[in-house]
Amino acid sequence: MRRFKFQGSFPRKILLTLLVLFVISLFVWTVTEYSLMRNTLMQQKIIDLDQMLLTSSDYLGLYGQNISRSTLSLAGVIGILDTEESIKSVLVSFRDEFSSQYQNVVYVKAPDEIYSNKTHLLEIINTDIYYEFYRKATGSTYRGVYISEPYTSPISLEKTVAAYAPTSDGKHVVICEVDVSQMTNSIITNDSGYFWVISSGSGNIVSSSDLNNIDSRTLSGFESVLRSKLGTKRSVEINGKNYIVKNRAHVFFDWSLTVFIAESAITEAIYPVILKFSVIGVIVIAVMAVLSLVLGSYISRPIVTLSDKIRNAENLSQVDLSAEMKRSDEIGILATSLSEMNDKINNLIAQQEQMADERRRLEIDVLQGQIHPHFLGNTLTCIASLVKDGQREKGYRAIVMLTKLMHYSISQTTAITTLADELEATRSYLELRLMRSPGLFSYNIYVPPAHMECMIPKLILQPIVENAITHGFVEQERTYQLSIVSYVKDCMT
Repeated sequence: MRRFKFQGSFPRKILLTLLVLFVISLFVWTVTEYSLMRNTLMQQKIIDLDQMLLTSSDYLGLYGQNISRSTLSLAGVIGILDTEESIKSVLVSFRDEFSSQYQNVVYVKAPDEIYSNKTHLLEIINTDIYYEFYRKATGSTYRGVYISEPYTSPISLEKTVAAYAPTSDGKHVVICEVDVSQMTNSIITNDSGYFWVISSGSGNIVSSSDLNNIDSRTLSGFESVLRSKLGTKRSVEINGKNYIVKNRAHVFFDWSLTVFIAESAITEAIYPVILKFSVIGVIVIAVMAVLSLVLGSYISRPIVTLSDKIRNAENLSQVDLSAEMKRSDEIGILATSLSEMNDKINNLIAQQEQMADERRRLEIDVLQGQIHPHFLGNTLTCIASLVKDGQREKGYRAIVMLTKLMHYSISQTTAITTLADELEATRSYLELRLMRSPGLFSYNIYVPPAHMECMIPKLILQPIVENAITHGFVEQERTYQLSIVSYVKDCMT
């Protein structure tokens, strides 16, 4: 009988189950909390940045209005001056008065006549950029303030933008180079994970809170995003890194103020919290492991004792369950149920064996009885025909073979016989069929002598041979070949 086998002990299984459930719960909770905290932080960042954008945009708007007024005021005053000394004096005074707003002030009276608050530098600087502003302002009927794209000032050699306007007669141009660093001092300061960018209408970056820490490839990516018109986009991908974007347009002429927040910064801000809860979770797992081991051992000791009894027994009938059956708890119920189940199993096995024996006996009786109803009448008719035709020798031989076959089939001494006896009876049957249908078939028996003593059910071959002849040899004009071949699978000796 196969022995009962158990993998591991019940306390370990309880411990493992509890630990797995807790780890799964901790993982689900961590993922849920992480997502919730991330979304909450992201929403709070967006709300804070909306307020920062609003404040900074209002500041830039007012700054732009001041630049427009001062530039137009200078254009109105300087346009009526004729002498070089008065022009220079006004430029120097204007620059000193608005030193917090402008780096340099330039007055282009004609393509070949240009003045600045730093006139001593005019001989060594390239003034082509100023001529471009001059041509644009004097070539248009617009008498308001223009704002340029970012460029490097030929006077201070620093990045700047120019606010320029024609004089009232449209023949001369005043150019005020804005001090961008002074202008952006009051804008939101850079915070961990995000920074702001001021861009022109063409998408060129005018200033940034972290421009010095942006490499050229990333800077190009930001400019590409800014030129693509952000619209209602809330996130973009730049050089493989995801950013949340907040944008406010036309804060200073056609300039836009845009804030980029790296999503990774929000994620990194959550890590310390997740780490703290993870440490707490590991401690709780350790405590639960100890408690589960202690409680599991206490609760499962009776079950382990019962399982040891069953494991060490060859079968359930050998297990002594009397002590466990006296208990009034679940162990007693289990032991009683096992005892009753064992009795039922034994009864069922006995019934199955009895039914199997009865079924085999009935099957053999049926096989043995199949030779009488249809074969006997046909054979006797054939014998009578042989005698009538004067073929007494054949008739006598047929009677002898029929006698052997009938004697073999009605013998009730045993339902099991040797293969040799079964082949002898089958050979008599085949000879009788050949007398009835001469020339219909021929037969061969290929059975090694070593197989002759193997035990098989009685009359098992005759029905098979009869079915082969009846249903297989249907064309009378042909001669068929019937072969009986044996091989040993389980010889009953």
